[in-house]
Amino acid sequence: MTASAPLRPSKPRSPKVRLSRRPRRIVRAVHIVFTGGWVGLVVGMCILGLSAAFGSDPGFALTCYEVMRRFGVAIPIFALGSIFTGLVLSAVTPWGLVRYWWTITKAVLALATIVTAVMLGGSWREQAIVLLEAHFPAAPGSSAAWLLVGSSVAHLLMLAAATVISVDKPWGTTPRGRVRRTTARRS
Repeated sequence: MTASAPLRPSKPRSPKVRLSRRPRRIVRAVHIVFTGGWVGLVVGMCILGLSAAFGSDPGFALTCYEVMRRFGVAIPIFALGSIFTGLVLSAVTPWGLVRYWWTITKAVLALATIVTAVMLGGSWREQAIVLLEAHFPAAPGSSAAWLLVGSSVAHLLMLAAATVISVDKPWGTTPRGRVRRTTARRS
């Protein structure tokens, strides 16, 4: 019987796609543009929602909601562009998508923002328009208007948190990230 070497855990294999410096910078710049546009649209939604809720002119409030409807069409484009470029960056940089807690948290915040915007924001906006049209003189400050403002502020806070997290990169590695780091040191 021959002695064999102890079995070492196999090295985790993942497709390593590397971009050279210039394409990686371009993807990062596009990611920043999409994310900045997304944040800008959400700030606009907050301002329009507050203007409609505090305004005394129902015609002005209706105009605010119509502009918000148009912003609501643009937001998913910027949000999906931000998520797509973020996934590309996570695939071509050492950060990865599941190696660090900050990348997971940022992805969850982005997805939560999109889901709540799609599921709640649009219906609250339409409800505010219906209430405004039905009760023309008294509807600018309706509960739907305030729910819309609240959701816009919450989305802005989530996007701001994602931005701070991507700058500070807190919390260290995930268990998967620790395994990858340990395996990389052994080889």
